[in-house]
Amino acid sequence: MKNESLPFNWVTIVASPIIGFLAAVYTPLKRETACFAVIYYFVSGIAITGGYHRLWSHKSYEATLPLKWFLAIFGAACCQWSIRTWAECHRSHHRYTDTDKDPYSVRHGLVHAHIGWVLKPEIRAGPTDLSDLDADPVVRLQHRYYLTFAIIMSFIFPSGGFIYAGVIRLFFCYQAIFSINSIAHWLGDQPYDDRHTSRNHTLVALLCFGEGYHNYHHEFPADYRNGVEWYQCDITKWCIWVWKQLGLAYGLKQAPDNVVGKGTYQQARKKLERESNKLDWGLPLSQLPGITWDGFQEAVRDGRQLIIISGMVYDIATFIPLHPGGGKILVSHIGKDATKAFNGEIYSHSTAARNWLDEFRVGFLCGNGQKLSHVPIPAAVPGSKGKRLYVRLVIFRNQGRYKTNRKQDKTHRHFTLPTSPKQLELPEGADGKAFIVFVTSDDPTTGQSWCPDVRAAWPVLDATFSGANAPALRVVEVGQKPEWKDLNNVYRTNWKVPCIPALVRYERVNGETAETGKLVEGEIMDKKRLGEFIGTTL
Repeated sequence: MKNESLPFNWVTIVASPIIGFLAAVYTPLKRETACFAVIYYFVSGIAITGGYHRLWSHKSYEATLPLKWFLAIFGAACCQWSIRTWAECHRSHHRYTDTDKDPYSVRHGLVHAHIGWVLKPEIRAGPTDLSDLDADPVVRLQHRYYLTFAIIMSFIFPSGGFIYAGVIRLFFCYQAIFSINSIAHWLGDQPYDDRHTSRNHTLVALLCFGEGYHNYHHEFPADYRNGVEWYQCDITKWCIWVWKQLGLAYGLKQAPDNVVGKGTYQQARKKLERESNKLDWGLPLSQLPGITWDGFQEAVRDGRQLIIISGMVYDIATFIPLHPGGGKILVSHIGKDATKAFNGEIYSHSTAARNWLDEFRVGFLCGNGQKLSHVPIPAAVPGSKGKRLYVRLVIFRNQGRYKTNRKQDKTHRHFTLPTSPKQLELPEGADGKAFIVFVTSDDPTTGQSWCPDVRAAWPVLDATFSGANAPALRVVEVGQKPEWKDLNNVYRTNWKVPCIPALVRYERVNGETAETGKLVEGEIMDKKRLGEFIGTTL
């Protein structure tokens, strides 16, 4: 996009402020001139924020013809291009935020985002739809005679206070509006989303009549409001509301409160999860062994100081001397289920006590009264910082809760998930395919998946992979809910699993193992589609 106003921009942005500030040294400031300069700063600024931005760029409300002309004329007093050109750059900014097609992307530097982009011969702006602006007669006329409007409204109209209401006011208008592109993409908080650089910045909001609540604006650009909290100063929003009461504006748009609330909740949860990932929560449940009651009792007889609380097995040997209530009460529960005592029968423990308890867990009780093979208890609890993949391989017709045809077992028992799909071993033969389903780990307190989608998909997968001609299925557990919600979860990053359950097919492509298909969540429930996916007729 060619910068057609480049010479004019250099004059108004660089040359005139230098001359204006030098002239101000020799020009006394009168009270009436100062008042006029402040009022004119407000009026011309509102014409940009309420007109150029929220009316024409985002169509967040509709305006009558008199209001349109008022905003078009006084918007030109800021010398920030015509409505059409301004909106073209701004729509491109929203469509291509933080990319090379974003005309004032802060990723190219703070100076570029603030002022550098308007002083270059070419502006990097991706294509956008401007058909609505081209159909607006006010926009067309203002665009055609923009320089005339700009010179008259910037320098001739305020000629009574040319230095202060003209040149110096124009300098502050530039810096305030430009700070939205730079500072509001660099400093501030992100209560609605952090995938892009937009931020809420209170000082920018005060200087730009509410435009500084930029993180909200990027999430809900069609909302006529930028500041939605009662304590946020969004003067532009109030002006638009007043224009509506006067019959000058109508059709004000705003995002549903429930949608806004979900955004703030999701972002707050994401921030909490980041903090959670910095903490040591003990060995992840997916890495803990299942321990039968017999195995638990045998370990106690061998000298291990173990107790059970809510189905989890804890080794409290190192904690006994640290217990605030004394070690005697703990010793009396070794080898027993201490759930009731821990949860209030003797003392209802605090959240801090429960958090501390996590550091001593070594396994979970399993078997539901059945005598299963003994799983040795680790001699020590390793730190949870060094995460490793935990993989359980099952074949549906050969596991306890998937009792079907036990005669058909085509799956290797010792399956280790490699670091990436490229290292995955496929069945022999040119048409060798591997199928892996990524599911949650079972909740040790219920013995079932904590994800309802996984629980719903199990019967369909069971029936499909139990067929006579069905291929083998490998099952990978992604962990408990906190582990899966971690955006740095290895299954999300290395194996590109977007959600669970996810059934993925791997084949040889150009001599390398690669993913060739994926079904997720409800797609797995479609039996016909599932059968076609694995090449089996149901």
